[in-house]
Amino acid sequence: MCAIVVCAVAASLAHAADPYVFRYLDNALGFADKQGSLCNWWNADEKIVLDGETELPVRFLFTSSQRNVADGCLGHGWWFPLFESTVVQSDEGKVLMHAPGGFVFHLLQDAKNADKYASPDGLMEGRLLSGDGFEVKDHKGGWGFRFHKGRLQEAVTPTGDELRWIYEGTRVVKLTSKKKGDLITARYNQEGLLERFDLTQSKYWTQFGYTQYPLMAKVLEKAVPVRMVQSVGAVKAPGFDGRINYEPDTEAESLAMKVNYVSQATGKKLTENYSWDLNSGHILTDPSHTYTLTFPESVGAGPSKVVRTDAAGKSESYSYDTKTGVWEHLKKSGAVDRYHYVLTPGPNYGKVRRRDLLKAGSDSGFLKVYEASWDSAGRTLREIGENYSVTWQYGQDGSVVDCTVVDLTTGKRTSVTNMLKTIVP
Repeated sequence: MCAIVVCAVAASLAHAADPYVFRYLDNALGFADKQGSLCNWWNADEKIVLDGETELPVRFLFTSSQRNVADGCLGHGWWFPLFESTVVQSDEGKVLMHAPGGFVFHLLQDAKNADKYASPDGLMEGRLLSGDGFEVKDHKGGWGFRFHKGRLQEAVTPTGDELRWIYEGTRVVKLTSKKKGDLITARYNQEGLLERFDLTQSKYWTQFGYTQYPLMAKVLEKAVPVRMVQSVGAVKAPGFDGRINYEPDTEAESLAMKVNYVSQATGKKLTENYSWDLNSGHILTDPSHTYTLTFPESVGAGPSKVVRTDAAGKSESYSYDTKTGVWEHLKKSGAVDRYHYVLTPGPNYGKVRRRDLLKAGSDSGFLKVYEASWDSAGRTLREIGENYSVTWQYGQDGSVVDCTVVDLTTGKRTSVTNMLKTIVP
């Protein structure tokens, strides 16, 4: 496996699952994120090992819309979440936590206590502290984080280890563990751009080189350069050596990104080409697809849609309506998956309440293949699949007192209560 994995969706490396709060933002489709920007995650082949069950991912992101960090240590368009985790107030009553794994949590202000914040599902809770402090508690995974002046300073792991981010100015130079000492160290050039990081335990390292390209703006109906920006132009790690070029096209009003590297499997030189619109940041192409994007004029005015088409002319699409919570994936085969998400704030927020499937070539319309319901505490009451149903009942202490599975094909009922006495879905 090569030491740097370049992918639209983070690769599943041979490691333990990432902690909930260290997950990353999924793309909508291919290399397009939910806002239609080019979004390309790069994943180091090694993780930071805290204990037998806890490993932290080391990944960085290039996006055609700079919105995760204002002054990134990798230059324009890049974000290194582990070193650039912050909390920022996005608007009145909302704080965004740019988490160290690459996810962005939306924390909403409590209506009764202005110092308290929480994610819509209640799994992440934030609190304002005196002296420009802010703390976040992860109720799903058991992590705790403390920020100062918006920057991540400390974390407490579920097993009680204490992590500290050591800064020189605004740059992280070291991440340390109370139990294991130094975990990762970093070195910067005179301009404050990251030159190299080293994982202390595994001796894994990555080096960065930089190049410049012009930011463009439309003046008198013509794209012209406004200023030069620095961005990653080279990435080198054990088993990987890549070069990146950025090429503006003033006629097409687009910008191309070319990644050149040698395949570790074949030894051949490869080039990956990406491009996006200079004005909107919307993706135009990836190495094997072209993209067409449709977005409503205002939030909630209709679904957003991303369509990508391969060289053979076959298309697939993603669409999502923020008002209804309906997500659709049209596959190249012609089949359509439709998911209905819960949008009401509370323990069930973000869960799939129903899934419908339209089979390729079918004239019978969508078929319901999954449906679920929960109580106010977020516990599952009923699940219905294509050929089964499951119902749960709970005691006052939250334990399962009855769980019955029904085979919808034969009508056979099976009680599995004894197997699930201590399980609360």
